[in-house]
Amino acid sequence: MFMISVAKGVTVISEDEINHLFSMYYVQNILKDTGTGKVFLLSNRQGERKVVKAVPKNEEGKESLQSEISILQTLNHRGIPRLYDVKETEDCICILEQYIEGRTLYEIIRTEGVLPLEQALFYGKQLAEILIYLQSVKPDAVLHLDIQPKNIIIYKNKLSLIDFGNAAYMGYLEQKYYLKGTRGYAAPEQYTGKSIDIRTDIYGMGCCILYMLTGKTGQEALKEAPLSVRELLGNCMEQDKEKRPDSAIRFGEELRCIEKINGIRNHERNPVIVSFAGTQQRIGTSVIAMGFASYLRRIGLDASYEECNQTGMVRKLVKYETSIRYSQGEFWYGDLPIRPRYESQQIKLTQMHDILIRDEGVYEEKKQYGQGLVVVAGVSPWEVEFTEQVCKNLKCRQILTPCQKLVLIWNFFRSSGEQLYFGKFQMDGFDMPFLNRGDTRREEAVYKRIAERLELAEGNR
Repeated sequence: MFMISVAKGVTVISEDEINHLFSMYYVQNILKDTGTGKVFLLSNRQGERKVVKAVPKNEEGKESLQSEISILQTLNHRGIPRLYDVKETEDCICILEQYIEGRTLYEIIRTEGVLPLEQALFYGKQLAEILIYLQSVKPDAVLHLDIQPKNIIIYKNKLSLIDFGNAAYMGYLEQKYYLKGTRGYAAPEQYTGKSIDIRTDIYGMGCCILYMLTGKTGQEALKEAPLSVRELLGNCMEQDKEKRPDSAIRFGEELRCIEKINGIRNHERNPVIVSFAGTQQRIGTSVIAMGFASYLRRIGLDASYEECNQTGMVRKLVKYETSIRYSQGEFWYGDLPIRPRYESQQIKLTQMHDILIRDEGVYEEKKQYGQGLVVVAGVSPWEVEFTEQVCKNLKCRQILTPCQKLVLIWNFFRSSGEQLYFGKFQMDGFDMPFLNRGDTRREEAVYKRIAERLELAEGNR
């Protein structure tokens, strides 16, 4: 049992005790010390960093942290910190979370000044995307209830929302002890006792975008906001929540309309396109392409999966997997946005991502592919003929399009395929293990090598 120092009702846990609880890590720094609780920055020998929040088991602190644990255990989104572990002592609860690198919106505005409209809309859409995810959680929407500049972190143009200590499932609001949020950003109903719903978070989102543009909040600050966003932000900050936008989806659509009217092209990013194609049908191309897209998101890159073949796999997946959610032309399979093949040109996909993983189906000589091309090659005796023919074509393709990055995957080959098939086809490639054998470490290692070959690592983009 750990000894916790107690003075006048204040409970604090030491660095040595944290090191003992999470023995794979060591305390690198103390990020926050309120006197009753601490936030520690941890690191390990590989340089991986995590955060530990330590809160005493008094009524208010315990309720807040237990709520955060309950909520974060169900969430999986690249803009929300992940929860890895929970430890308890006699007097303290400690949770190990993902470390979100960057500076808070509050720090950025205070040190560098307000943001131009283009940048504020860019971050506003990312914040809306996080709320779209939270509001689509099944079976019950998640409300953050403390959206404010100190809970928004920005790093390399990516926005994250942290501190879910005030969050609640919409159907269990009456069980929350503390719902008031932060003055100036919390909606009026959080103080008056009136009903709370998803429009309560819309209020906080509007206040934060207003803060980006003016460095202030409140109705007076609206007069300083650009005219093009004044009405929308004013609607978000209505005292009567019935007059606010009814969802984060609606709010995001309004932001994109403002961009279009002002000629801002943030919503027209040109993604890096990586095509996956197989040497023949039913060779595992879709599984590997989707797995690679998921890997990219796990390492912090904004990737999505798009079906560009006739298999209809995404629609079959949506039919049988009830946890998949729909938003703006794409489905969310956990933290991975996936898109089915759309035949109609009338469907407008407003959500854009930095990296687009396209599942092209079977390799075709004359087809146009992305900046990166990953070919999944069969190595069984009945597949080698197809692989040999594709490899011959790829050699010619490399001469014609030398700027295209090419990767070969010897699929379902346990070992030595990289040497064997380099000699047979004169083509370099990586062995992909059987994905249903639970060998996730080998699978991750292959995905890492693919990302490096395609120069998709964070530092290379």
